Amino acid sequence: GWRAYDFRDPAGGARPFQWSEIDEAWQDWSRTRLRQALHHPLAKAAYLADLEAMCQADACLLVCPTGMSAHLEAGWMAGRRKPTVAWIPEQQRLELMYQLASGVYEGLD
Repeated sequence: GWRAYDFRDPAGGARPFQWSEIDEAWQDWSRTRLRQALHHPLAKAAYLADLEAMCQADACLLVCPTGMSAHLEAGWMAGRRKPTVAWIPEQQRLELMYQLASGVYEGLD
């Protein structure tokens, strides 16, 4: 009975956002170029779609290992007092701020 949002498979048939849609050489960007690209219409639309999904969500499951954006999103969710759980199934560096989470788990039990 759960419905999950996955950025790799956005709702409504939208394609997942890729920085390469803005520039094929995105991996060579400077920090300045990255800051500029955050304002590109495609990046803005993808951001707003993710933000809307977070606003509509009742809870957050952070599945590790993951990237920095997911950690920012989980922090935002926890800050909004939405139940936020971190699932860390493999050895990785633990973060002090995981205390914001409602729970931190390593197994499915």
